[in-house]
Amino acid sequence: MPLRQRFETLLLYDPNHSPATANVWIAHPSPSEEQALGKLVVVSSLENTDRINLDIINLIQEELRGGYYRAVDAKPEHAFEQALNQTNRRLHRVITDGVADWVERANILVAAVWRETLVISSVGTIHAFLLRRSLKQGGAVYQMHDLIGSETSAPNPVRLFSHTISGRLQVEDQLLICTSSLLDYFSVEKLRRTLLEGNPSTAVHQWEASLLGVEQRASFAAVVVQA
Repeated sequence: MPLRQRFETLLLYDPNHSPATANVWIAHPSPSEEQALGKLVVVSSLENTDRINLDIINLIQEELRGGYYRAVDAKPEHAFEQALNQTNRRLHRVITDGVADWVERANILVAAVWRETLVISSVGTIHAFLLRRSLKQGGAVYQMHDLIGSETSAPNPVRLFSHTISGRLQVEDQLLICTSSLLDYFSVEKLRRTLLEGNPSTAVHQWEASLLGVEQRASFAAVVVQA
């Protein structure tokens, strides 16, 4: 039986005080689109709060959604590649028109989730952790796997989203996509324990309650996907 995912989001962003523009977006496709290709997810953080940041984020979301659900190839991996190519072309036109200051400040992850299939592409510093149950001698162990790693390369303005990672989700998996600011306040182990102690909604509410008291008014964005 195909997996049906549950999505929970965290977004704490004050445009008047936050040092970065943060955003979380989950596509709301039609029932037929969702059945064929699942859902798209975008988690963004652009350093500073220039007004252009939200325009760029909206552009990425719109281009990705249009390219993905109208793709000729019905396989999610191929549709995602087509959508990324379309998005990259549009962003390159924006950059060559002189709107380019945001590129070096961009930390964005885009993902497609369809049944067991997961496809990810990212730019800048952003995180994706997979919490997975594995059986070892002595019982079950739940480990957090870093899907992206901490190494980043300079963005390529010709092809901003230049690589993809694909994999398969399993029953009981939890995927955490988050901005690096979340790791300034919680260790990976703390995030793992919180996810294990309850459901994704409970975990997100606990993080939010802790972060609301942050004096620096940092911005935070995250999505938890439960398989």
